[in-house]
Amino acid sequence: MPASSGFRPEPNAIESLILNLQEQRYLGESLSWTVGTARASGRIGDLRAVLDANPSSDIWAHWRTSELAPGSLRYPLTNTPRPHGAYCYDIEIHLVGHTAYRTSDVILPFDSIRCACGMEIEESPSPVADPFGGGRLPSTCPACGESVDYSLIPMFARNPMTGAPEPCRGGITYRCAMVVDFSKYFPHNGITLDPGFSSAIKSVFGERLRVIQDFY
Repeated sequence: MPASSGFRPEPNAIESLILNLQEQRYLGESLSWTVGTARASGRIGDLRAVLDANPSSDIWAHWRTSELAPGSLRYPLTNTPRPHGAYCYDIEIHLVGHTAYRTSDVILPFDSIRCACGMEIEESPSPVADPFGGGRLPSTCPACGESVDYSLIPMFARNPMTGAPEPCRGGITYRCAMVVDFSKYFPHNGITLDPGFSSAIKSVFGERLRVIQDFY
């Protein structure tokens, strides 16, 4: 996720990110996406038209990978699975109209959510058939109208191995995120992004990324 929870790149930046990841073989050519509840599939040119036409809508772009054949796609983590390991994973780009706010057994909710002006901000439920999983927060304060950066709010995340709560900030709050979903597969050696994959994301999201592991 970008350093600021309110950052959403322009369509040309998203297109550039996808083309970069495709050129480096992290992504395949074909993809699927949803705009609200409408589903479609195609290639990057088709998605770019969707991005241009829906600058403030919820858009979920999705690439499914079932295996890493020799000379085909590159794995987005540094610890490539063993020859008989699980290769099935999804890469997703989330673009959200308002701010997405997701909690889980690992990502604990904020104790309180307030704007710098002192206004208490309430979470709203996610839309029907929401692909992002979680609630929504307003990107601007209902009282003062200023942008709210939820990445600065202190919270706790549980250590996935020990269950112990560890202090951090921001949780899973974003208007744009790159997601790698391994479903039920968990790499035994931990999760570290491959440098090329990380660099491509930083070229659009900025040098400081918020990288969070969630489990379900």
